Amino acid sequence: GVFTYSDEEGTPAFDLPNKVDAKTAKQRRAQLMKEQAKISKRKNQAKIGNTYKVLFEGISQESDLLFQGRLEGQAQEIDGYILINDMPENFEPEIGAIYDVKITEAHNYDLIGQIV
Repeated sequence: GVFTYSDEEGTPAFDLPNKVDAKTAKQRRAQLMKEQAKISKRKNQAKIGNTYKVLFEGISQESDLLFQGRLEGQAQEIDGYILINDMPENFEPEIGAIYDVKITEAHNYDLIGQIV
């Protein structure tokens, strides 16, 4: 993520001259986030077709029809999820278990896959 600059007393930047106005700061933040989304999606698209170890977390926050998990390196509440939309028939996943998940789709921050 990106934070919009704001003055904070006691920091070196607090007394610097020529600060940008709030509107410009917001525009710059939006531009950076737009570029970051493109970069993230491109990196996620490179994962399509590959299989990764995923920590199974249970029913997705996105939909009761999906499950979710995380790749190694995906931080809770900061990074995206692996949304799981398919698994072997009669398979009963356990929360906290690690499963092989093949990535089938990529979005800006989330991946979609199936337990294999």
